[in-house]
Amino acid sequence: MQNVSEREREEMGIVVNYLFSHNFLLKEFEREKYHLAVRNKDIIKQYLQVIGWDFIVDEKHGCIVIVSPHYEHRLKLKKDETIWLLVLRLIYEEKRSALSISQYPFTTLQEIKGKYETFRLPFVSKTKLRELVQIGKQNQLLRPIDNDIESDDCRFQLFHSCIHVLQQGDLNVLYEKIKSYSEGGDHSEMDEETTIN
Repeated sequence: MQNVSEREREEMGIVVNYLFSHNFLLKEFEREKYHLAVRNKDIIKQYLQVIGWDFIVDEKHGCIVIVSPHYEHRLKLKKDETIWLLVLRLIYEEKRSALSISQYPFTTLQEIKGKYETFRLPFVSKTKLRELVQIGKQNQLLRPIDNDIESDDCRFQLFHSCIHVLQQGDLNVLYEKIKSYSEGGDHSEMDEETTIN
């Protein structure tokens, strides 16, 4: 830390506090903070290791994540919230293989509903849909492109942070997890890999 200027220390403090409150730092939203964190990744990593946290810099996808040792900071989700995130992650995985790394996958509400139908899961109420979209926005997982989120044509941009929310990247694992809910799996919260703050 001796070679770091006072100004950079202050800026790194802002970055670390941002990560503690948001869990993700996306280049898409916070370009300046992102570049500062990448430039000083070794120092930030050492600092966070002292308190047992992992500092993951995913430059390929423009995403930085912090993870506590036992995932204590995760948000405990209800079953319908878990299903929603699993479906988004599944769509993300299916679409991203056809895109370049710098591009974000898009989906529509109709496509999301279609996944629910595929797994014979009832879709959520309009009120719950608004809550789920808000959770996605707050946690930098998605962004609605259109104003009417209840319209089947409403488009959503899915961010690369989806990779780090649910660690099961394998499509078969995602299918099986969603299928377990359609068969009456009674999980009240997400698995230990979940790192939504």
